[in-house]
Amino acid sequence: MKLEILTQKFFVFGKLLTYPTKELSVEIKKVISQSKNKAEFKLIEEILFFLDKDNIETLEAEYTSLFVTGYPKTPCPPYFSAYQTGLVVSDFTEKLYELYEEYGIELSNKQLPDFIPIMMEFMTLLLSNELEKDAKDFYDKYLSWISIFAENIKRNTKEEYFINIANQLNSFIKDVDSFFA
Repeated sequence: MKLEILTQKFFVFGKLLTYPTKELSVEIKKVISQSKNKAEFKLIEEILFFLDKDNIETLEAEYTSLFVTGYPKTPCPPYFSAYQTGLVVSDFTEKLYELYEEYGIELSNKQLPDFIPIMMEFMTLLLSNELEKDAKDFYDKYLSWISIFAENIKRNTKEEYFINIANQLNSFIKDVDSFFA
C-alpha cells in the first residue's frame, strides 16, 4: 500500500469512528474523490451507503450505545486507556497530551487524546508529513488495540454500518502491519 493511500485511509477511518451524520458522508466522499486510486476505497463507499439512507437516527443511537453510554457499561470504549488499564483516563492520557504537544498540536478539552479518531488523525498528520518512523513508533506503541476494538464492535452490534466499519478496519490494520513490516 502506498503512503498516500495509507494516509487517506487513516483519515477516513478516523472520521468513520466519529458520531455518524449526513455531513460525515459528504466529507469522506470528498477525500475519496481526491484520491488517485479510488478503487482502494470501494468498500468504504459501500459503508457510506448506510449513512446516506434515511436511518441516520438508528445509527446515532447505536453509536451512543456502543461508544458513549451503553448500559450497564459501554461495550466498546473508543479510548486506548480503556484497553490498557480498564480506565478511560490513565497515565497514557497525559503521555499523549505531551506527545501531541511536541508536534505542536493542542487539543480542546472536548475530547481525550486517546480517543481513536484523534489518534487516527494524528497518524494522518505524521504520514502526510512523511514522518514514517514517528508514525510507526506511534502505531506500535498506541494503536496495537485496534483489532481488539474492531472485534468488540462486531460482537456488540447488529447494525450493518458498524459491522462493515469493523470488518474494513481489521482489513486496514493488516495493510498497516504490512506497510510497517
